[in-house]
Amino acid sequence: GITDEMVEKAPKFYEIAPRVSELLEKTVIVGHNLTALDISFVNKELRYAGQHPIFNTFIDTYRIARKMFPTLKRNSLRNFALMLGIKVKETH
Repeated sequence: GITDEMVEKAPKFYEIAPRVSELLEKTVIVGHNLTALDISFVNKELRYAGQHPIFNTFIDTYRIARKMFPTLKRNSLRNFALMLGIKVKETH
């Protein structure tokens, strides 16, 4: 649901890369359906911006959802949150 209008005034990544790098330093990254490919994409952009790559531990909540709720028909972030009783407006 992200539109061009929503991001048209957003800064370029290289403009915020130092702050992103600082925020990610020594942080465990958590995402739903997060893969090494996602991390490699972030690292590629960090390198282009002159920052060091990250080697953070990351946790994929999609894998957790599949293990915790094997009968759940769809392991989407929305379904996982609802199963845990968390109200969700929108997910991406």
